[in-house]
Amino acid sequence: MNRRFRYILGTVVVFIMICLIVRTLKPLFNAEEMMLSAGNAYELNSDWTLRYADGTEEKGVSLPINLPAEKSDVITMMHSVSSDYEGLTLSFYAENASFNLLIDGKPLYEAGVSGTLPFELGNGDRGDLNITEDVDDGQSKKYGDEPFIKKEAGEVAADLPANLKDGMMTIVLTRVYVKESIYIHEAFVAKRDVRIMEILRNSLEEVVSFVLIQLMSVLIVILDVARYVLERRVKGLYVAALMGIDAMAFILFKSSLTRTFFSQVKLFGKASVLCLDLIPLFLGWVYYNGFRNIFPKLSKGMMGFLTGITLIILMIEGSSEGQNIEYVAILTGVNFAAACFLILIMQIKDKENYIIVCMDVFGLICLGVAVALGLNQNFKRRNEILFHSADVFLVLFFFSLMIQNIFMLLSEYKESVERTEKTLEKQVILAEEARAEAVAANEAKGIFLANMSHEIRTPINAVLGMDDIILRESNDKKIREYAMDIHTAGLSLLSIINDILDLSKIESGKMEIVPVDYDLSSMIHDLTNMIMLRVQKKNLKFEVSVNKELPSRLFGDDVRLKQVITNVLTNAVKYTESGTIWMRVSGIRDGEDEILHVEVEDTGIGIKKEDIGKLFEAFQRIEEKRNRNIEGTGLGMNITMNLLRMMGSKLQVDSEYGKGSKFYFDVRQKIMSEVPIGDFEERIKTIGEDYTYERSFIAPGADILVVDDNSMNRKVFMALLKPTKINITEADSGMKAIELAMSRHFDIIFMDHMMPEMDGVEAFHRIRSLPEGPCSDTPIFILTANAVAGAKERYLEEGFDGFLSKPVIASKLEDALRERLPKELILPAPFDEEETDKEGEDSGFLDELPVVDGLDWQVAFLHLPGKELLRSSLRDFYSIIRLHGEKLNRMKEDLRNERDAYRIQVHGMKSAAASVGIIPLAGMAKILEFAARDGDDKRIEALHDIFLNEWMSYQDKLKGVMGLGEEAETEKTEVDKEALGILLCSIGQAMEDMDIDSADDGVKKLMGLKLPEVLKEDAEQLGLLVADLDGDRASEIIDRMLKAI
Repeated sequence: MNRRFRYILGTVVVFIMICLIVRTLKPLFNAEEMMLSAGNAYELNSDWTLRYADGTEEKGVSLPINLPAEKSDVITMMHSVSSDYEGLTLSFYAENASFNLLIDGKPLYEAGVSGTLPFELGNGDRGDLNITEDVDDGQSKKYGDEPFIKKEAGEVAADLPANLKDGMMTIVLTRVYVKESIYIHEAFVAKRDVRIMEILRNSLEEVVSFVLIQLMSVLIVILDVARYVLERRVKGLYVAALMGIDAMAFILFKSSLTRTFFSQVKLFGKASVLCLDLIPLFLGWVYYNGFRNIFPKLSKGMMGFLTGITLIILMIEGSSEGQNIEYVAILTGVNFAAACFLILIMQIKDKENYIIVCMDVFGLICLGVAVALGLNQNFKRRNEILFHSADVFLVLFFFSLMIQNIFMLLSEYKESVERTEKTLEKQVILAEEARAEAVAANEAKGIFLANMSHEIRTPINAVLGMDDIILRESNDKKIREYAMDIHTAGLSLLSIINDILDLSKIESGKMEIVPVDYDLSSMIHDLTNMIMLRVQKKNLKFEVSVNKELPSRLFGDDVRLKQVITNVLTNAVKYTESGTIWMRVSGIRDGEDEILHVEVEDTGIGIKKEDIGKLFEAFQRIEEKRNRNIEGTGLGMNITMNLLRMMGSKLQVDSEYGKGSKFYFDVRQKIMSEVPIGDFEERIKTIGEDYTYERSFIAPGADILVVDDNSMNRKVFMALLKPTKINITEADSGMKAIELAMSRHFDIIFMDHMMPEMDGVEAFHRIRSLPEGPCSDTPIFILTANAVAGAKERYLEEGFDGFLSKPVIASKLEDALRERLPKELILPAPFDEEETDKEGEDSGFLDELPVVDGLDWQVAFLHLPGKELLRSSLRDFYSIIRLHGEKLNRMKEDLRNERDAYRIQVHGMKSAAASVGIIPLAGMAKILEFAARDGDDKRIEALHDIFLNEWMSYQDKLKGVMGLGEEAETEKTEVDKEALGILLCSIGQAMEDMDIDSADDGVKKLMGLKLPEVLKEDAEQLGLLVADLDGDRASEIIDRMLKAI
């Protein structure tokens, strides 16, 4: 599911949820109930008449208004009232004033006064008043026998009469502090609950700010707790939380809610100012607690400076008789500006924290300026927006403080992670060094063991060979007994060496599972033959049970699977003195795979339950004293367990001490043929027939192009198709293939993947990019030796029309041709009795071939079905051994620059070895190829010499096989120097013209001549270079030979 789809799906789901919620709530909505607190609210903010003590009047006055101290201390406000106001409540608030309300001259409500009124009512209906002047600056004066006390009325809510008629409303305000202004806020007439709702609505900003600061203060404390939990230095942010409480008090004391419910407005106003004065001190405390280790001088300086300024401000506030809040606010702003200037002139190295401190101080300066300008009473109307913006600035300031601490915590965590990473990097470097040392030691051990194997195997093989001669030719009974003892001991020693090498490979990670297509019947037959001799020597019964429904061909590492079963069977024979050994093979089908189940059961000595765990430990032998006469190293079962683990399986054991044991495992193998195995003995008898090639069609009119840089692979390809009479054109590179594809039409192109300079995939795309070319629609098959799982699908996705794995099997090649060639070109193959007889002879000649170490004649015949084809291919392989070995060694010497060429070269050597059935050599080449691909130079260093020695050893191993290396010198023709020079020039010209056939013919003629000793080595080298299509080096050899003539 991609991201865009998730977004669309999420949006649709949210929309559906909203619709469902609306649908659920809509029936419950009642508009009348929502308006229970609704009602008319009348604003009385215009058309007021103000009368001062000196009798002067000011009409058409609008609220709010600021009345400075120069005005009269007693101010009468008059406004008409309507009968619509009956039963409603007047909301009125004047700062620094007591309050008296009269309706049509009759007192109705008073607040902030007690005792004799400082005025007398007139006798008119207009509500005229006789004002008595105050002559005292204090707060009281005697009128008769009672004192008159003034205090701030706060926010007044006066209920108007229920029978109110149209008339005149009079409000008398008496200044409480004669040197301070009276500030009159807006006036409203409304139902009491409506007014309360209005007050709450107007206070919403203050309430939200209060809650937000509270939440952020809590979060700041949580950050400090998080530091403590994470075992980092606590920053003392509880002080920031205290600053949050102080800020909340400032908001609360100055809010309209406070003056609504409490009348001591002066007290709360002063308290709000004091709270504001303390904020810089708290900020300095925060810096001092949290950041003195980052910049100690700055934090200490700020703490002292801000403490001193705050004390001065508090002294000014404490000695002030008036409400000079604007001056206090301005001083606070100057305080912040001075602190900011102090920061700017101090040079600190930590620029990040420098910016943070500047941001904090700048935010507080904005706060101070907003409050100062908002409360400045020199304006006719005080700036309420700026006054209330202090809440917003406080919220933003605390939000900034919280974000800073979050980022600081993240920064600390990041630094901690970086420190941890650096520590880990050091540990990883140390671990890598230790691992490199261990790998080097392991490699050295592997090389030592490999060399030891080679050095020991050679004399042992010689001893065993001589021993076989003694056994065949000697009739002396005593001598034969001695020779048999030598034979048994030699085989035992070879077995021990093999086990040690296998264990070493597993420990070093060099043991690899190499899956191939194999015949299950053949594997079971080989296992039976290998174990039968041991069974017969101990007079045991051996029974084999194979499920006839098992697939005949599977895909897996049959070599390692055979090794596992052999180890288990060998152990069963070793520890069974009498009775029977059973081998059972069955399976369960799982899609395209077969889960192969193998059991080996015996009637031997059995294993104690407590000893089963020791069974799989290296160099461990169970009941050493009891089994001291049984040969072995204790490695076999450990190797078996590891091999099964590499194949995704596990060896299970059921044993009863004294009665016998059963070992079993399940291994998954891919099914390659659906044909049931049937009677596996019968399949073994007919397996040779499966390898017999039978021509099924001919296509003399077809033209195909074979592209492969390896001449041996091309020759094999041509030999496989020779019976079909198809016309075959060769190309040794991708560029040559493109040139040929541009010049003429081919019915099919077979393209090798790995080639120098331009590989097969690039050549394929180049050919396909020629829309007007004669081969634009020609089917192109990829040829590759890397037939790993998923390879076919990747090549088909790349655009190839088909896929053939190397070594190429004749039947699969013909199937591809029959499917892709135009139908009119395919003709039925004529019956040829001589050819049939010859094929019959070919199918039986394998039994006459000698045993060659590492070469499986059955596998070779599978890919090269014919005696002549096999002989020809083997001769080609024999001719390239030295050339390719030397070429690979040269590339190894400059591996840094030649790694890709090394990979391609060893890939070709792998393909060549696999074609002639030398599977172990091909497996080693594959490991080197993958190491070159992955840039694993250490593995190349460890294996290169071993592989090269094994590769070069086939010059000796194959000598004499099918006449290789035994050409008689007496049969060669003598030639004069002039004719030899002409022949050499013709070979050179043929190579220059890329006329491979002529060059091959010329080399064959050259090798049939009697040459001087000085030319023999060069002639042999020339033959190898021509076979490898190395024109440049061939030209050098020819020039050297011509000079020698």
